[in-house]
Amino acid sequence: MERIGFILIHGAGLGAWAWERVMPLLKAPSIAVDLPMRGDPNKTLHALKLEDYVQSVIDDAAKFSVEKFVLVGHSIGGEIALRVATRMPERVAGIVFVSAVIPQPGKAMVSIRPWLERWLMRINARFGALKPPPKVIHARAAHDLDPETLALVLKKYSPESPRIFLDKAEWSLPEPLPRWYVKTLDDRSVPPPLQDLMLARVLPSRAPTIVSGHFPMLAKPRELATILNDFIHHHSLA
Repeated sequence: MERIGFILIHGAGLGAWAWERVMPLLKAPSIAVDLPMRGDPNKTLHALKLEDYVQSVIDDAAKFSVEKFVLVGHSIGGEIALRVATRMPERVAGIVFVSAVIPQPGKAMVSIRPWLERWLMRINARFGALKPPPKVIHARAAHDLDPETLALVLKKYSPESPRIFLDKAEWSLPEPLPRWYVKTLDDRSVPPPLQDLMLARVLPSRAPTIVSGHFPMLAKPRELATILNDFIHHHSLA
């Protein structure tokens, strides 16, 4: 059994497919998890709680045949990674947050957004799963992608249960646990000033940067893979 591996947790709308350009570049075994019901247009998705998303990752992690693993949480995957770490402390060797959004404990993800966006999200949540229009996805999260990659994102982008944005956060910082936060400097979805607020919450020992939008695993996979490999080398995990 390998000593260390990576578990890659995507953000809202994406899937395990989003990590396909990064995984071949990693110097340790890796799995990319799919959060529940990717691409399911039905209202069954609407009933899923944030805890269901967390449990889905825990179930996949339990089957990963490495001694310990580093959780890599992109966007909302950062909050999920924290909750997994508190539930599996004996197997989690570290966390790398990638443009991660982490609400304060007791607050929901929606609390981070501007008031008008919060209001609209709560209204739209009454009608089922949430998925932004293609123009919004392009402008806010995918503006730096090449045309072929943008088309892939728009084709595969999945609706999400509104509960992942509305359920209250429940996490604590597992100490001592190595953690870095990767800042994306051209991010319009989670702008750098908001990322700085997240940094103050999770207190990483390093905050490497990538000049990319919100999807660095698609726009700058080599740069992101280098940071992840550096993490396990720096903390002598390999």
